[in-house]
Amino acid sequence: MDPIGAATDPKSYAVQTRLQVLNLKGDMPGFYAAAQRAFDTYKDDFNQLNMIAWMIADPASKLAKKDFDFAIKLASRADELCNPKVPFVLDTLAWAYFGKGDKAKAVELEKLAISLSPEEERDTFENAIKKFRGEFEDYIKRTNPTGWMVTDPVPALPIVAAH
Repeated sequence: MDPIGAATDPKSYAVQTRLQVLNLKGDMPGFYAAAQRAFDTYKDDFNQLNMIAWMIADPASKLAKKDFDFAIKLASRADELCNPKVPFVLDTLAWAYFGKGDKAKAVELEKLAISLSPEEERDTFENAIKKFRGEFEDYIKRTNPTGWMVTDPVPALPIVAAH
């Protein structure tokens, strides 16, 4: 498992370039068809799967249509392949859940990424939690001013404030 090697791997570069071209052309059916082919081809390559998932889940990406369920599928498979767990894969999975709207799961995964990260890498993951927390708290306040989740009798705000 070599996370650094993925950036210089020609097959990784070729897949990423193809997906970027399809996105720039606005061909979302082509993008997701190529991404599915890559998933089928590289189903045992956590770097490749994580890279594709990150193209979808990255909050800064300019992807015209984001299929967060597919990003979760990709990142979940990448995470399954990692033993031990890899913080940047957990981060991708967290952003995919965040994009789908599952803020609590995003915070849970990001906390795990922080716990597994060397001290010098924690800022990135801690900043993600701050964003998750802010949007989650805003959502709770807008939808239920008492601060309680509708589906669970557990106070929502303390869940995200616990970090």
